[in-house]
This record gives sequence, C-alpha cells and structure tokens, in this order.
Amino acid sequence: MAQTLAAVAEALAMASCLSVHPLLVGTASAQQAKPNILFILGDNIGNGDIGVYGGGELRGSPTPRIHQLASEGLRLTQFLVEPSCTPSRAALMTGRYSIRSGLSLVAVAGTPFSLPANEITMAEMLHDAGYATAIVGKWHLGGQTDSQPQNQGFDEFYGIPLATRGTRLE
Repeated sequence: MAQTLAAVAEALAMASCLSVHPLLVGTASAQQAKPNILFILGDNIGNGDIGVYGGGELRGSPTPRIHQLASEGLRLTQFLVEPSCTPSRAALMTGRYSIRSGLSLVAVAGTPFSLPANEITMAEMLHDAGYATAIVGKWHLGGQTDSQPQNQGFDEFYGIPLATRGTRLE
C-alpha cells in the first residue's frame, strides 16, 4: 500500500512538473551532433522537495526517476524566481525579465496579458538551430492567437492553453 501511494505521489509530482516544459528533441540526422534537451518547469516545487535537491524520501515522496534524469544531465542550481506561473514562464521562454514582455502578472481569461507576437522564444531559437520542438503542459502565457505555442516556435503542443473570453483556439 505504501509503495502504491509512493508511486502515485511520484506520478503526480512528475505530472505537476510537466507544466510548460519544452520537450525538445533533435531531428534524426542532428541527434548525433546535438544533445536532446528536456526542460522541466514545475509549479510550486521547492528547492528541497525532490530527491536530487535533498528532499524526496526525506519529505515523504521519493523521486527516483527525477533523480536519475538529473544524474544523467545538467542540473541548474542558481536561479532567479518569479512570483507566479505566468511571469516564470515568460522569463523562461524569452530569457528576459517577465516585465519586459508585459507579463509580470498572471494571465487569466478575459485579461489583455499575453506574450507579444514579436517576442523571441527559446523554441524559436532552438527551431532555428535545427531542433524539433514540443511543449507539454500548461502554457499560461495569454490567450491571443499570436501568443499561442504553435505561433511562438513550437512544432507541437499538448496541454492547456489559456483562452481569452470570446476567443476560440483551434
């Protein structure tokens, strides 16, 4: 029973980590020269919550698969955080302070907050470098058509877009 609960907790933790993560995979011919990139952004996960950063089993939820991913790749240990999900995602996608994109507040349906069409995203830069790009999870960077992931450099999107009231996303 405890193992089942731990497995469910780990699955939920992984699912919560899959919030707006670009799953960036190199094309077949480019894989030999370029590494695959998997970036996981998790809402409401503290520095010591997952095992690789000192948490995991000590905090009641082992995270062995996340630990394995971290041991096989690059771990980022110094960072600047934003106060909520929209500013965090804007900063991650653009590499700039969120206020410079007009997204220092949470983009909710019915508000004008949206990633500007002329903003250059991480996906656009990686796409230009020959990567196939995909994003899975919560986008949360506005509901205007120009700001949707498929119009911001991502080849594929599976997740939750933020639609503005009266806007139909296709």
